[in-house]
Amino acid sequence: MSGISLKLALRANAAFSGCSGAYLALFGRQASRLTLASPEAGGEWGLRALGVGLVAYAALLARLSGGAAERPREVWAVIAGDVAWVIGSAAWILFASPTLSATGTDIVAGVAVVVGLFAVLQWLALIRRQPTSTAA
Repeated sequence: MSGISLKLALRANAAFSGCSGAYLALFGRQASRLTLASPEAGGEWGLRALGVGLVAYAALLARLSGGAAERPREVWAVIAGDVAWVIGSAAWILFASPTLSATGTDIVAGVAVVVGLFAVLQWLALIRRQPTSTAA
């Protein structure tokens, strides 16, 4: 079965997380004006903090990608984190949507789709690497 390698899936996730994080960390004010319904409520610093966290997460993913085959538990943790991001994004859209602008809703939903795709690709690559048991 061919497909994306675990290393490539993790590195793509790292690149997306790092670029997203750098944008938020550097341009938190602009991001809050674009995405939040009330940007003057202090959302800029929350987005900047999220950006710094995403840059750190990207560094972790990049480091893990080099030896992912030897650390399946850490990869499962990454997949769980990505799934949690998707669930959290859906909850934000469904239950706190007044805090988002229309553009912000689209951005949160779009990022959730990309993160969900990374979770699926990482999962497929990981299970493809795991030996199957043939119990009698």
